[in-house]
Amino acid sequence: MSLEAEQAKAEVARRQDQERGRYYIPCGRIEQFLLEIGRRFEAGTNRTFKCILRAGNSSGKSCLAANIASYLSDSYRNPWFDAVPILRNFKRPNRGRILTTANAAKRNYDEEFSKWLRRGQYKTAREGRFFNNKYSFKNGSEFDIF
Repeated sequence: MSLEAEQAKAEVARRQDQERGRYYIPCGRIEQFLLEIGRRFEAGTNRTFKCILRAGNSSGKSCLAANIASYLSDSYRNPWFDAVPILRNFKRPNRGRILTTANAAKRNYDEEFSKWLRRGQYKTAREGRFFNNKYSFKNGSEFDIF
């Protein structure tokens, strides 16, 4: 194998480990939710919008929240999010908030964000909580968990 092929293989392995969000694929219900966002919200608007996803346990809600927050904050490519114009064209840097229950915040989000956010690109803060509730990115984006 040539040196270039070995370097490319090493880079793909690094991205799969440290930039998992590039390879995120939503399950069926989450895919429907993303398509609905694409239909309901117009790209380029300055309006504030709120999306509520109600689904059962282990349906991928926390994983989706981690991936959307990462995508909107960190600007990497993902074909599922790139297909939704309002997400693809979202102004960066930006600020966001994830609303959840206290139990979900303690049990799910630290683990999900450590899996999906691009390593080395953000800092966390607890601000008196039992979980990381503030995420600040090198590019100026930030979001919190409320």
